[in-house]
Amino acid sequence: MTGRLPALAEALHRLLEADAAASDPLWTARIVALAHRLLGGDDGIHLTVSGGEPTEQPLGVAALLRAARSMGRTTWVYTGRILEELLDDDDDAVLALLAEVDVLVPVALPLRG
Repeated sequence: MTGRLPALAEALHRLLEADAAASDPLWTARIVALAHRLLGGDDGIHLTVSGGEPTEQPLGVAALLRAARSMGRTTWVYTGRILEELLDDDDDAVLALLAEVDVLVPVALPLRG
């Protein structure tokens, strides 16, 4: 499985970049299928989403997180935004993503002075 991980992760990345296709049920099914292939078989594998900005592809990331959680996996999302900012945007897609996050890690906290 280890040798296939980069190819599966790349396929998943391409799907997530196509967030505009979120209204297509086949698109969501592909994300779920890839999540099962990546996370299946080992109960000790959990999911961390980072790189780029996950909240810029909220529908795809939410589908991925939902699939991981349906398999009993813990989900972590690293973001350059703080929770209050995400909530203030009042974006339904981002709120759906947040509903599937177990641990949200804001990596670019504003400086306090």
